[in-house]
Amino acid sequence: MILFVKRQKNKKEKPLPPLEFVSSDGFRILVGRNNIQNDMLTLKMSRSRDLWLHTKNIPGSHTIIRTEGKSEVPDQTILEAARIAAYYSKGRVGSQVPVD
Repeated sequence: MILFVKRQKNKKEKPLPPLEFVSSDGFRILVGRNNIQNDMLTLKMSRSRDLWLHTKNIPGSHTIIRTEGKSEVPDQTILEAARIAAYYSKGRVGSQVPVD
């Protein structure tokens, strides 16, 4: 017996949200999964006081530290976000990945 399955028309899938982490200091860190999310993060989701990180001269994910209006971000949070930015880049396997 052969069964035929009716295929559903391609529904436009809802895009995945950016990756989200929380630093040891409690700051939210958002990371784009692809170039579309990178643009969405930097152009639509980030606020003027948020910090934006990206690997220097290496393709990779945009990384945003949400400051939630706080005037200073602890160095530990910036270091953690820089490590995340390096991990989600093409330089992941390198021992030293520069992050701006």
